[in-house]
Amino acid sequence: MDLGEWVFRRRLDVEVIDQCVSSCANYVFAAGRRKILNPDSIVAWHGGAHQPDMEQQFKALGENGEDFLKAWRLREDTFFQTVGVDGTITVYGQTAPHVVLPASAVGFDYSIGDMEKFGLLNIVEQGGPWRWRELRPKVQGQVFQVEVKR
Repeated sequence: MDLGEWVFRRRLDVEVIDQCVSSCANYVFAAGRRKILNPDSIVAWHGGAHQPDMEQQFKALGENGEDFLKAWRLREDTFFQTVGVDGTITVYGQTAPHVVLPASAVGFDYSIGDMEKFGLLNIVEQGGPWRWRELRPKVQGQVFQVEVKR
């Protein structure tokens, strides 16, 4: 989040050359002024502070774990409000009733149109259409595209 906040404050563009996954997608990509996608670049999510199993994971750490999770959730909520993005983008693939990810999934992604539904705007396709699934078939079996129904 620190890096995402820094990118946002400086109004920097973010170009994904290879892949932007996990915290990169959650915070850095979301914070970019323009979000530049190359034809074979991957942007994928797999959760965040509000993912369904997070409370269980942090309970094992005791009271300090619960306090940390509360602070993380508050900071994440504030971050997404600041950058103008719906923070459910990080967990929609895990929580939407119509989505059933296969066991082989390590993450999920969205079409550009669906990313825009979460407030990810100014997405630019550079060097041709964004078509990473076609260009990187080995990865497509691990990252599943989620359709946003709102």
